[in-house]
Amino acid sequence: MLSEENIQKNKEEDISSEMNNKKFNRHIRKFNEVLEYEINNKKEEEKKASSASLNLRSGGHPMFYSLLTEMAELHKRKDSDYAGSKPLSNFDASESFGIPAYKGVLIRMSDKWSRITTLLKNENLMDYQANGPLVQDETIEDTLMDLAVYSLITIILRKEFKEFYDDGKA
Repeated sequence: MLSEENIQKNKEEDISSEMNNKKFNRHIRKFNEVLEYEINNKKEEEKKASSASLNLRSGGHPMFYSLLTEMAELHKRKDSDYAGSKPLSNFDASESFGIPAYKGVLIRMSDKWSRITTLLKNENLMDYQANGPLVQDETIEDTLMDLAVYSLITIILRKEFKEFYDDGKA
């Protein structure tokens, strides 16, 4: 038989255990609410990102957007190879000759344009058709893609140049 003291002690333990269970359940509910909120938030962000991507691609020629993606990948690879840790820093070399970086890129663009012109002229020649260009690792499309990337780089460097001088930093 249980003494009154033991009964009281058991009641207190039951109450304490019940309170701990309630606290635990409250924490679990709160955790689940936060988790559900985070999951819904993440889903909403993914929907927005997907929607923005779809809206970007809703007009114009589909290949255009594919080429933009290719161009971004090309830029990423070449910037990593040429510039290292500071993006576009390889274009700063022209500044040691007193030529702003964006103008240096324009010079590189003129070289690319000369290459395209030569490739297109030779495209009709019998020897070219038989053997291809002497420099075989760059097609007309590759050169055009380089020009497109250089165009965007020129815009970036020109804006940075103007900001630098307009802000009175020079």
